[in-house]
Amino acid sequence: MPMTDQSNAAENPHPQPLAAIREKENELGQAVRLAHEAAQARVAEARQRAAAIKEQAERDGMQEAENLLQHGIADAREQAHAILLEGESTATKLREHGTARISEAADYIVRFVLPSVEKQ
Repeated sequence: MPMTDQSNAAENPHPQPLAAIREKENELGQAVRLAHEAAQARVAEARQRAAAIKEQAERDGMQEAENLLQHGIADAREQAHAILLEGESTATKLREHGTARISEAADYIVRFVLPSVEKQ
């Protein structure tokens, strides 16, 4: 009676070399597929984390830009107010100084326009 793989396997507890190689190939193929799937899952997770980090960085950047803008506006308002106060102070001083010297200026103008008229 001819020997078949089944009867041969029953008689010989060690698998034949070709069958053992095929079994190892299947095991390795499965391990490679599992490793590939795990790597793809890790890459997808890393991409999601990177996207979340990028979105957070953009939000933080926009908030920082808004803060800088508001700070710049506040500084500009303070400077404008200081310039206005300084201008008002200078105008008041000039007005006071000018008012005190109106009669002197009038005399000067009269003497310049009418040099022959003497002051009375």
